[in-house]
Amino acid sequence: MSFLAATLDLSAREQLVCSDYSWHAEAGLCLPPVIDTKRWERGGITAVSLARHASFVGLATSDDGGIQVGVTGYAVAPTEWPWPSPLPQDRRPSSLAELLAGLASIDQVELIREVNGVYAAVIWSNKRESATLLSDRLGVRPLFWTVDRGRLLVASRSVVLAQQRRSVEIDRVGVDDTLVFGFLTENRTLWQEISRVPGGTIVTVTRSGSHSRRYWSADEIIIDDHITLDDAIDGHEERFRRALDRLLELDRQPSCFVSGGMDSRRLLTGLAQRANRVDTFTIARINHRDPYESDLGIGRALANFYDMPWAGVPFYEPEREGELALLTYFINNGETFQHRQFLPLMARLPHQLGVNYDGLAGDILVYDEEVTPAVLAAQRDPGRLADFLRPQFDPDTHGVLSDKPSIPNPRERLINHLTALPDNDNRYSLWYLSHWTPRRTAPWGATVAAVRTESVFPYLDHEVMEYSLTVPQTVKLNTNMQQLILERYHADVMTAVPSSHYPNIHTTPDAVVRPYVQPVPKAMRTRRILAHYAAAADQIRACPWLWERLTAQSKQSVAMLRYGRSILSIVPSLVERAWRLDRLGQVAVILQGAEDRAFWQQLRERATVYLTPDDAEL
Repeated sequence: MSFLAATLDLSAREQLVCSDYSWHAEAGLCLPPVIDTKRWERGGITAVSLARHASFVGLATSDDGGIQVGVTGYAVAPTEWPWPSPLPQDRRPSSLAELLAGLASIDQVELIREVNGVYAAVIWSNKRESATLLSDRLGVRPLFWTVDRGRLLVASRSVVLAQQRRSVEIDRVGVDDTLVFGFLTENRTLWQEISRVPGGTIVTVTRSGSHSRRYWSADEIIIDDHITLDDAIDGHEERFRRALDRLLELDRQPSCFVSGGMDSRRLLTGLAQRANRVDTFTIARINHRDPYESDLGIGRALANFYDMPWAGVPFYEPEREGELALLTYFINNGETFQHRQFLPLMARLPHQLGVNYDGLAGDILVYDEEVTPAVLAAQRDPGRLADFLRPQFDPDTHGVLSDKPSIPNPRERLINHLTALPDNDNRYSLWYLSHWTPRRTAPWGATVAAVRTESVFPYLDHEVMEYSLTVPQTVKLNTNMQQLILERYHADVMTAVPSSHYPNIHTTPDAVVRPYVQPVPKAMRTRRILAHYAAAADQIRACPWLWERLTAQSKQSVAMLRYGRSILSIVPSLVERAWRLDRLGQVAVILQGAEDRAFWQQLRERATVYLTPDDAEL
C-alpha cells in the first residue's frame, strides 16, 4: 500500500519548506514500526510505500522546476492519456506523476478526468504559490488536508494531521454521523479543521484560502432505456475483459481475495484465463449465528478448480472482537467500521502475494441487489428515499446519548446528500457508491499493508463503471446479473463449484442448502458473552468527551460491562443492547488518541501484536 504526505509552507516566498520530516514515515499509516517502509522525498512532498512487489507511488518535477507532484495509486492505458499540444509531443509522460506535472504547467489539471485509474495527488506550483489536491472519481484513494500556522499539511490518513496540528476541535456533526450512519457524510472528518478531498474534485489551496471545482460528475452519465437484459450481460462481459487486460498491462503478479460470492469469482475466472499464476486467499469470519458461512470451502474449491495456490484464514469473532474492533478502528484512523475483522488476519497470509485484484463495487454496479421496487419508486424524491434509508441505520443509537443529535439532524443530512446526486434512477446506487467505496477501502488499504501489497479495482474501470450506470435499474431488479454472466460465459465453474450466495435476492437462507459449512467450536460461543464488549466499555469510560454525553442508563451499562463475567451472567439482556456501546468505544479510541500522545503510543504497541507478520501468536 502507498501513501502521500506533504508539508507545504504557504506563508513564505521560498520553494518548499518542511519543518519536520519525522512524521512522514508514519503519514497515513499508523502501523507498527516493525513494518518496513520505502520513502521518496522531493521538496515538501513525501511518498511512502509498503509494497514488496509493486510501488504505486510517484514523484515528478516539471522541466523548469516550478511544479512538483506527488501521486499515490495507479492509472492504466498510458497511450490514451491526454497530452495537449502546448506540451512537447516527443516526450510523452511515462508515469502519472509526470503527466500531472505537465498538465499543471499549462493549467489543465482538469484533464485528469480522462485518466482511467484510482489515485490521489498533491501538486505544488512555485509560481502561483498554491497547492492543488485531487482524488479519483469516487475518492477511493483518500487524501486529507489542513492549514496550520501557515503550513498546508496533507496526508492519506486524517489522524496524522490531527496529531500535527497545534490544536484540533472535535466535529460533533462528524461524530454523530459516525455513531448514526457508521460513516461520515459530506466528506467530513472527526475534526473541524481537517477536510477530505472529495471524489472527482480538484481543491486549490493558497495563503488566502481554498476553493474546489468538480472535474467529473455522475450527472454526465445518462441511463439508456433501450438496453435489455441480454444486452447488459454481453456488454458487461465485453467491457470487464478489457478492464482486466488494461490492469494486467501494469505487469504486476496478480492475487485475488476469493469469497463465496459472485464478484470475486468472476474476477478469478477472468484472471485465470489471462495469467499463468494467481495467488488466491480467503478470510472467513466463522459465526455460529450464521450456519451458512462457507467462504473458506468455496475459496479453496475455486482455487483448486483453476489449479491456483490458495491460503485460508478462519476467524472466530467472539474470542476477541471487542479488542479487535477498537484497534482496527484506531489503525484505520476513524474512517470506517467496515471489515474491521480483516485487518489483524492478513499477517497470517503468505507474504509473497502480488497486486490484489479487489472486487469492490461489483455488486453495486453490475446487479445492485439493494435496489428493490420500493427503492426504485422513491429514487426521484430525496425526502422519500431518505425515509426509506433511515431504518438501515441504528435509529436508537442516540438513545445512549444524553443530548440531541447535532443540527442538521440525520434525516436532513441524508436528504442533502441525496439531493446533490443525479435526479434519475441511479440515485440510490450512486449514494451507495459515494459512501461505501471510501469506507470499504480504508480498512482494506491498511489490511493489505500488513502483507505489503497494493490493490486494483477492475469494477471501477471507467468503461465498466460508466456502462453499468447506463443500464436501467429495471433490468437489474430481481436479477443477479453477475450470476447470469458467469452462467453464460463460464458455465463450467458454476457447475463445478456451487455458490455460497443465495440463488436470487428473494430466497431465504432456510431454503438454501450450502455445500460447505464449518461448525464453530462450542467454547467460542460462550466467550462472546463473557468478553465481547469489555474493551469498548473501558475506552468509553476513559474518554471524557463521550462519557459526559451518555445517559444515566448508558453509564450504568458501561460500568457493568467492565466487570465482565459475573455481571453479564446476571444481566444477559445487557449484551443485546451493548453493541451500540461498541461503536461508541471505537470513536472514543480515536478522540482520546488524538489528545493523549501516551495513549496513542500504547495503542500502537497493542496494535503491533496484531499486525506483526512474524508474531508467534499469529
